Amino acid sequence: MWKSIVFADNILSKYIAQKGNCAVSQKPLYLGNMECHHINPNYHWKRSNDSYQNLMVITTEVHKLIHVTKQNKIAKYLNLVKPDKKQLEKINKLHVHVGNEPITV
Repeated sequence: MWKSIVFADNILSKYIAQKGNCAVSQKPLYLGNMECHHINPNYHWKRSNDSYQNLMVITTEVHKLIHVTKQNKIAKYLNLVKPDKKQLEKINKLHVHVGNEPITV
């Protein structure tokens, strides 16, 4: 199920450090609605950077919002996440870091 023991251990450690909440929205995480985001995308590395420092556990909707580029999809996930100003700043920082344009509302 997991790429490696190190990856699984780091995700579990992040989940515990985040007290079971999304690193962006602070909403509770649960099985079926949580994903791991690589802060520095894997395509920047010759091999996957699954270090603790490079991971954050977030809701599926936040993760989609970080990666989507089409305006209708951005609007859909903004409506689902309903980020406040501080959360949108975090999302935008991650959105730009993966190579996308900033989200404007």
